[in-house]
Amino acid sequence: DKNNTKFIVESNFKDLKDLKKYYKNQIKKKNIFFGIFESKTNKHIGNIKFNKINIIKKTAFVGIFLGNTSFQNKSLGSKSLTTACDQIYKKLKIFKIYLVVVKKNVIAFNSYKNAGFYECKNVKKKYKFQLLERNYFLSKLTIGTANFGENYGIVSNRKLSRIEQNKI
Repeated sequence: DKNNTKFIVESNFKDLKDLKKYYKNQIKKKNIFFGIFESKTNKHIGNIKFNKINIIKKTAFVGIFLGNTSFQNKSLGSKSLTTACDQIYKKLKIFKIYLVVVKKNVIAFNSYKNAGFYECKNVKKKYKFQLLERNYFLSKLTIGTANFGENYGIVSNRKLSRIEQNKI
């Protein structure tokens, strides 16, 4: 379906044989594929691919394709992408996941934002592609009490009693 693949960069397969050859090549490169299936019928809906996996830097790129058009625009893409990214984070400790989206593909862009991706600030605006990032460390928040008992911060002019500390 040319209309369905117009925003996919590597979608110039002539037939199923070309697609299988591409898939085998991706596996040789140690890329990871997830299939997306409808739970009731086990019907294949699409795929998610993680590539450019860097175990040392803890980064990877992801792409998603929902080829079955009857399942598009139902939040399945963002939910599937979230689940796949969570698995890559849990299993491989990959905490920065990137994807590239064509700026004109507004539906996909919104789906990726719903899956926790955001625009990378360092990408020049003149390109027709937008780099998005999902960073698992940005969602972590640590609250500490380092300034309790120290002469700086909110208690710089007085000491907090133990009762005040417990209330905070």
